[in-house]
This record gives sequence, structure tokens and C-alpha cells, in this order.
Amino acid sequence: MKKIFKYLLLSLTVLIVFGCGSDDSDKDKPKETGKNKSVKVVMLYHDRCPPCEDAMPMWEEIKSEYPYVSFDQYNILNNPAKVAEYDVGNIPLFVLERDGQEVAREVGSEKTHLVNMIENNSI
Repeated sequence: MKKIFKYLLLSLTVLIVFGCGSDDSDKDKPKETGKNKSVKVVMLYHDRCPPCEDAMPMWEEIKSEYPYVSFDQYNILNNPAKVAEYDVGNIPLFVLERDGQEVAREVGSEKTHLVNMIENNSI
């Protein structure tokens, strides 16, 4: 708990010193770093799917950029229950859940789409 508090304090200090965006409207909108573990992004993929392979480096970057979000990933061959649960049609599929409820989903390996999904739905 102390570690999370220290991280929050450091994050807030960095945001105050360096700002949290070029837009003035961002100043009134706090970043909830470390607080919002109720937000989860799930990736469903297959090992032999070229777009899924392309998405893996981006997935690792995003995980490190959003420490306040939980991340899970499931190989669709090993997890048929997850395929049914998330109604997987195309992969890679990214599903954002807040408080256990799906609020957004994206298909594909475009980083900006996933970032926008997280930014628009995690606060």
C-alpha cells in the first residue's frame, strides 16, 4: 500500500511539474494513476495470427504506459471459454472492462486505437 501511495505521489508531482497535456482542458482532469484497478484490458489472440504477432510489442508498451490498468491476455486456442465469453469474431481483440462490465472493444493492432480506447474509458 505504501508503494502505491509513493507511486501516486511521484506521478502527481511529475504531472504538476511537467503538465499532463498540451490542452488546457486536461489541467482540470486528474490522471488516476495507481487508483483504478477496476479497469481491465483483455487481449484475445492466436500465436499464428500475423496481426496478433504485430500487436505484441505494442501490447507490452501499453502495459508499461498504463500502470493503473490491469491487463490480461488469452490465446484463443487454449481458452475456448474466453472466446465464448467475449464473443470473439476477429483477432487480435482488445476488450476494456470497467467494474467487470465491457465498455469498449477494438480489433486490430493499431496502437492509437487502443490508447484512445483506454484514455476515453478508464477515468
